[in-house]
This record gives sequence, C-alpha cells and structure tokens, in this order.
Amino acid sequence: MPVTVALMAGNRLRLQPLFIGFELLKMLERLNAEWA
Repeated sequence: MPVTVALMAGNRLRLQPLFIGFELLKMLERLNAEWA
C-alpha cells in the first residue's frame, strides 16, 4: 500500500509541469485572442 501511494505521488509530481504548461498555453491563447 505505501508503495502505491509513493508511486502516485511521484507521478503527480512528474506530471505537474505538464499541467502548469497547459494552463500557461490556455492563458496565452486567451491573450492572443484579446490582442487580435
């Protein structure tokens, strides 16, 4: 059980930058739409 929790925590930490990058991309697209 603790091993599974550790793996899940590791996956979340590894995926976090992807989610942050996705949010930044959506924000940039919104800014581009406003500037256009």
